[in-house]
Amino acid sequence: MQLEYEAITPQTLLRFKVKAMTYGDELSLRSAILATEAGITEHFNKALWNSITDKPDEIKTFDDFKQKLTIEDRSALVNAWYHATYGDEFTTETVCPRCGQTNQSLVRVTKHVTGNFYKGQPLEFLTKRQEVQLDDDVSFTLMPALLVNEEKLVKGTLGMDLSPGLNTILLHTEQAKLKDKVMTLDDVIDLISLVKTLPSPWARKLRKVIETEFEQYKLEIPYKVICSNPRCGHTYQRTLDFVAQFFSNVIEA
Repeated sequence: MQLEYEAITPQTLLRFKVKAMTYGDELSLRSAILATEAGITEHFNKALWNSITDKPDEIKTFDDFKQKLTIEDRSALVNAWYHATYGDEFTTETVCPRCGQTNQSLVRVTKHVTGNFYKGQPLEFLTKRQEVQLDDDVSFTLMPALLVNEEKLVKGTLGMDLSPGLNTILLHTEQAKLKDKVMTLDDVIDLISLVKTLPSPWARKLRKVIETEFEQYKLEIPYKVICSNPRCGHTYQRTLDFVAQFFSNVIEA
């Protein structure tokens, strides 16, 4: 097993090396996962930071790490972290969409991983902004989803149940304007109220712009499953959520 693994972040194009966790690291992270949501995010980012053995000159401190890396960048580091700690293989369970059979699959990261990397210079992605004018009174300025924004959002919404779609819009919003009022993540409750009152087609437009302009740059692990039910045999595609798989392994520590 390789106890150190290299990763290149797909959005900011930075090169890191990440070392394997010790059992003590696992137990500490497991305790944080079972604590409050805010504790998870902060402890997880710090644990990942402490696992980095080689980092680019642009990232000198933990604050640099949070301010200059995006959530998709972190996912690439988590993939390397998993690989260094647990090896190249993931065992997954999926449900056949045709017959309902639960199927186990062995996924090898180096065989299945694909990446769509931003075409530009290191850190250039952080300057990317997308203006979305929804009508004469409402507009959004969208930006990359930074780790520091995630931390701010989590702390500002403790106890609130945010849907994945709403969470995505909030993380990518640098500012929103409603007539003369400007809202940022510092005004997260007002921002949430604004997004929730948007007509559904407007919210979907924001999600589409985010997907096209920001979220497309990422690592993915697609794989094929052949249903084990002899009466079915249906073949279907799935994409591995390796961050969720990482957390699953830690919980079992």
